[in-house]
Amino acid sequence: MGRAITKVQKATKFPTLIYEETSRAVGLLRDLFNPSFENIHVNNEAVYNEIKDYVTLIAPDRAGIVKLYKGQLPIFDNFGITKQIKSSLERPFRTRVVPT
Repeated sequence: MGRAITKVQKATKFPTLIYEETSRAVGLLRDLFNPSFENIHVNNEAVYNEIKDYVTLIAPDRAGIVKLYKGQLPIFDNFGITKQIKSSLERPFRTRVVPT
């Protein structure tokens, strides 16, 4: 990629966009994706296409795990994520005072 950036720098007048980071979804997936992923559910068609293209590029044999969610319930409710978040926020947090 370094050579490509240098080539663009030499061939264009400034200011010019030389490199653009991927979307947040693809950036997050780039950081977290590993062989343990069984499914990736996405509820937005544009983001689904981006993620599908990225997974196809880096792991073509795993592209089938990317799925477009079209359910009636909000995606977090459907997969129980909302419930998990609420229960984690309801737990009392106790601090222990350590004498000095």
